[in-house]
Amino acid sequence: MLWFPPAKINLGLAVLHKRPDGYHSIETLLYPIPLFDLLEINENPTQDTYIFSSSGLILDVRPEENLVWKALRRLRKEYKFPSVKIHLHKQIPFESGLGGASSDAAYTLLGIKWLFDLSISPSNLNLLAAEIGSDCPFFLK
Repeated sequence: MLWFPPAKINLGLAVLHKRPDGYHSIETLLYPIPLFDLLEINENPTQDTYIFSSSGLILDVRPEENLVWKALRRLRKEYKFPSVKIHLHKQIPFESGLGGASSDAAYTLLGIKWLFDLSISPSNLNLLAAEIGSDCPFFLK
């Protein structure tokens, strides 16, 4: 199964106040743009392992620090599903504010949910996405 996680831009941003956790509450207006990564998710029936690979733009993080991998691990804590093989072809520049990593993570959640027909409510999927990254729930819509 092939997915096309989009980039986004922030059309506006207002910093409201500092929260007890040290982060700031914000109001922002996000808008998807036609720049995409390619995310391929397939069942891996011949092995009992989860495989992640990437191509395209060089990722400057170890695979286990990638938000795709974090989304997979977070989903596995709560749901049972077979082993998968995930390949990410990176086209959205990282650390550019375009939300590529968050989009990739959100589409990983959506892809695995869809591939294995997992019973995850939209609200629970939003909660899972928010644990991975603050922009992730935007890409579920």
